[in-house]
Amino acid sequence: MPLTAENMKVDPNGKVWDTATLVEDINQMSIEQLARYVRLAFVGETDPEFLPPRSYFWRAFSIHGSDDGTYSPTPGNFFAGIYMTVPDAYEGKFTRSDGSKITVYPEYRSRFERVLKDIFEECLKCEGKPKQRELMLTRYALEAIDRIRSSDGPNSPVQQFSEALKERGIVPASEIPEMLQKLEPPKDDKNELFQLAKKLLEDPRYSTS
Repeated sequence: MPLTAENMKVDPNGKVWDTATLVEDINQMSIEQLARYVRLAFVGETDPEFLPPRSYFWRAFSIHGSDDGTYSPTPGNFFAGIYMTVPDAYEGKFTRSDGSKITVYPEYRSRFERVLKDIFEECLKCEGKPKQRELMLTRYALEAIDRIRSSDGPNSPVQQFSEALKERGIVPASEIPEMLQKLEPPKDDKNELFQLAKKLLEDPRYSTS
């Protein structure tokens, strides 16, 4: 069931901040809703007809990052963070502060991947010089995939480093730089999203814009 006014848990007036509730509502979104939300977030726009304008749907991130002295993730990092949280939340390893389970769906990950794929393909197919909207879409889509690529999955650098620490136990701080140098980037040849991101990075229209 897609997200509706009836099943929405986020406070529409923005008076209550609850990360778990926001994650649950975003997981509830259909592919069409998620695509609309992500695209609006990436270009710094809101739609009061779609989601409550004063709610934390629009205040949980900022296209400028932290602009008020507190940490506010950029849209790409925000959605990638949910992507990486889903497996642990689904298994009950990541919970609310009271220990209760957060309701998430593994399908969120495939839906978000589809949204990124559509953005990459759309921007690669555009003719001529990219417009500001396309530049913003690619900026945060690439940011999201970069975080996912470096942190998610058994072959990611973060997971490689974590496994190395588990094997060695206590490691002197002086040896950490050498350990970091031995990390290998994940293989991109079998991952369609990574390949699309690579093409976009190599496209002179975006690399020089």
